[in-house]
Amino acid sequence: MRSIFLAAVGIVVVFAVIALTTDFSSVITVLSGVNGLFLLAAIAAQIFSYFCLMEKLKTLAAEYKKISYLTSFKTWLVGALLDLATPFIQVGGEPLKIYMLRKKGFNTAKASAVVAADTFLELFAFFTMLVAAMALLILTTRSPVAVFSYMMGVVMSALLISLAFFVVLNKNLLKKTVLKIENITKHFGCHVKNYSRIVVSFERTFRSLLKKERLMAETFLLSIGAKCFDFIRIYFVFFALGYPIGFDTILFAWAIILILAMLPGLPGNLGVIEAGGIAAYVLFGVPVPIAAAAIIVDRLISFWMLVGIGATVFGTSAPTHHKALNKK
Repeated sequence: MRSIFLAAVGIVVVFAVIALTTDFSSVITVLSGVNGLFLLAAIAAQIFSYFCLMEKLKTLAAEYKKISYLTSFKTWLVGALLDLATPFIQVGGEPLKIYMLRKKGFNTAKASAVVAADTFLELFAFFTMLVAAMALLILTTRSPVAVFSYMMGVVMSALLISLAFFVVLNKNLLKKTVLKIENITKHFGCHVKNYSRIVVSFERTFRSLLKKERLMAETFLLSIGAKCFDFIRIYFVFFALGYPIGFDTILFAWAIILILAMLPGLPGNLGVIEAGGIAAYVLFGVPVPIAAAAIIVDRLISFWMLVGIGATVFGTSAPTHHKALNKK
């Protein structure tokens, strides 16, 4: 209920941001001329991005047990929904992914190792794209402000990845993390026991998984592929609005938006992404009404479409969760 309230607050903030940056009439004028064909192409690109992420999880899980595309889809999507719906900081999705894999026959250590590897790969893909954007921006010397922002993003990402590895490789911290995961998953009827044994087993399994170089390379490319489809989605969004922009501008603005997405905030970082996204595009020469319209359309595809699909999947899974709770 609190997430719904905060989401409503976020929507109000979004409208306030647009009202402060430009007038609604100019944005509506831009939106009224949207090209339906290019809009469908943007939606298709988003779906292909989902497929890359779904295939990545399926490929990682196949090292221990084959799962169907439907299982991979539900596991990834419902986890992503909880990440977006959780206010102030994105937590909740990973524990639920572990729980859903356990329902398919994975033990806790293997399920945790798969989800952890999946998360690390996303972090590395983001870090790689961020470094590429910063290098390209430095070569083109287009904006000192953006270069500084990227440098801060690179530092934040490096610290985040280092911290995550430190936690995973530190048994005491890992035990505390497992305890917190248990506090979340118990609401779905899943109780974690024998923490010490699970931590030791997880650490061994996770290290073994990371040593599979071909698997890591293949799944990393799938993460990069998902990011590339994100660029294509944004590219078609601007085409749909009749204002084509280059992939370099998309890369620069996208990196800034993702840096903002790392900050704690309202569910889905509503308001923050909109304000930062408009500012990022304007920084690289996009007119304010076009930038605002592009952010609205892109968020409808990348955020609200995901929330709608995820809520539907989660709703159909809810009876199963209630049965699990009743059995306990």
